[in-house]
Amino acid sequence: MVEDLVSLADVALLAQVGRPVVTNWRMRRAQRDPFPEPVGREGGQEFFSCADVVAWLTRTGLGRNPRAAEDAVAFQFSGRRVLTDAGLFHGLSALLCLEALTGPLPGDPDDLLDLADERDPDDEFLRREVEALGDDLGRLSAYASLLVRGAMDAAEPFDALLRSRRTPDAPGSGPVAAAFADLVLDVAMSAADEAGFEAPVLCLPRARDLVLLANLPDWLEERPHATVALFGEASDREARLARRWLATHGVRVSTLEAGDGTGLPNEAVLVVRLDDDDREADLVWLNELTLQCSASMRAVVVGAASALTGPLRVVRRGRPPASGVPLTPAGEERRQALQSGFTRAIVRLPAGLLPTNPALRTAIWVLGPAHDPAETYCADVSAPFTQNPSALVDDIAAALVGRPERRGHAAPGRFVRQAELVMADGDLVSPHLDARMKATRGLPRLLDDLVPAVSRPVSNGWALTVVPNESPGLVQRITLGEAVVLGHVTLIRGASLSDSDLVPTPDVGVLRDPRELRSRDHLAGLTFRALGAHEHLRVTEPGDLIFATRGTPIVLLDDRGGLVVAAPSRVLRCHIPTEAQVRAHAEGRADEPKPQRLVPALMAAELALASGQSHDWRRWPITLLPPGAIREASEAAAALAERQRLLEDALGATHDLMSTLASALGAGLCSVTVERKSA
Repeated sequence: MVEDLVSLADVALLAQVGRPVVTNWRMRRAQRDPFPEPVGREGGQEFFSCADVVAWLTRTGLGRNPRAAEDAVAFQFSGRRVLTDAGLFHGLSALLCLEALTGPLPGDPDDLLDLADERDPDDEFLRREVEALGDDLGRLSAYASLLVRGAMDAAEPFDALLRSRRTPDAPGSGPVAAAFADLVLDVAMSAADEAGFEAPVLCLPRARDLVLLANLPDWLEERPHATVALFGEASDREARLARRWLATHGVRVSTLEAGDGTGLPNEAVLVVRLDDDDREADLVWLNELTLQCSASMRAVVVGAASALTGPLRVVRRGRPPASGVPLTPAGEERRQALQSGFTRAIVRLPAGLLPTNPALRTAIWVLGPAHDPAETYCADVSAPFTQNPSALVDDIAAALVGRPERRGHAAPGRFVRQAELVMADGDLVSPHLDARMKATRGLPRLLDDLVPAVSRPVSNGWALTVVPNESPGLVQRITLGEAVVLGHVTLIRGASLSDSDLVPTPDVGVLRDPRELRSRDHLAGLTFRALGAHEHLRVTEPGDLIFATRGTPIVLLDDRGGLVVAAPSRVLRCHIPTEAQVRAHAEGRADEPKPQRLVPALMAAELALASGQSHDWRRWPITLLPPGAIREASEAAAALAERQRLLEDALGATHDLMSTLASALGAGLCSVTVERKSA
């Protein structure tokens, strides 16, 4: 493929705008100077001439990058190549790391080499990657600088680079869902808290497991003394890449003496992912780890649920012997690991946490010293959890402390005595309907938070004043169908997607019914890769209205955007002139744009009423506002929407308080009185 071809994502980067903006540019074919046509296609993705795009940006004045023509040379190393070429991938990550450490990169390649040598004199993480770029160094550094200018800092494009990596040397274990990584790190930090570690050291015997610490930068403000220790020689590409990522995010890093869990530093929290390529070897490693555990360390081990929780019996034909079916060698290793008494929690997690294998269920073991009596919290969590599975983290954290300090709340598991767990030859975490943690800590804290939240009045923070005009005009009402024809509203049909296109933990949620908008964080959807393969798909923007007429008609406002709407639902998008259109008209380069006549939130309220009277959406009436009233109408709508959100939050807190109060009263943790206040 010719090197000066760019994708729509590349165009967004070059113009320093969001990806949806470029899609809108391309969709406006009726304008005087339409977006250039594609000149090639690869793997279902369209590509455009970089020269044509630069010329178009220059003519129209669109975008936010006045240096677009100068930066275009960097696209000889656009995303397609750096994601698949190992040398370019590691070189770009080194340059992004270098920019994070030093600031803007120099343009001269010799100065770049000197800078890399200065920052990494012992060649521990980036110098050789920069040197290996050779003649490509100058252009790739320009591309790195362009990526950083289009982001908040160098860490953002570094993270995106890792997520999209497709190089031949990429680890076979693959990525993990964000919720999975958050859970593992939260559990590791909870284990450190339980142990009283003031400066926990997160130890990674395998550098590829860095994906489990993706959320670590968010912890640094709360845990500034936390560090990471890695095992890996200077020649280990994954270890060097991990060190670059940590340096880019400002995380202090040290080196582990061995990769088998021995020689750990003080206050160590070991984090390991078993990939199940060799189950017996993995469980041998786990058994040896439990033998080395001490009171001054903790460990979080994740892997396939079938290996860590499932039955590991020998497969035999015919009637089983009187003594029972023996365990496999892997099963014997797991049993010996349980005999150590260091297993504090075993939890089987829901499917959908591994994007490369969404059907596979995973499990987590938490290792730490036992209390008296020695018990292990065993749970089977089948329901999917979202970005912050804090309830499960609290359950596991409670399992790490002694009985008197455990929280008092219903939990999806039970405590199993060590002797019983060691003798189990079947599933270690079989679901138990009547499981309950019997404890006292936690519920009083929840009540302390919820009671004030429910008791205090909902405050506006503003006052809405309506002043009648002396000479009112006539209300201009049209139907929704007429508004679409006149261009005041754009109708976007729902995408045609099958269930096989969707994954449980997506990058972009897919909404089929507007009612699902209330649980948007739990939607199945598409990965960014799948979204990029469907050029026709459009993502909702804040202010879009999602509606459906099958059954009971419904219209809801999407105030956040970022969803793909699938049939039979559709999207209504109010016409709002862009800043570029207004600027082009002011500079005499374009006609005056059509004025905005609708406010999405007010229109949603009108349509919600009209939809209950007719199934024909084209006949639903709406009110066109005078252009001069749009600003004050938008401000009023925003204030009313804020009021509605506060009321909904208060109602949700009331439901939470009622549920928590039932548990607290049932456990005898408190008494309650009601004091009625006079009006």
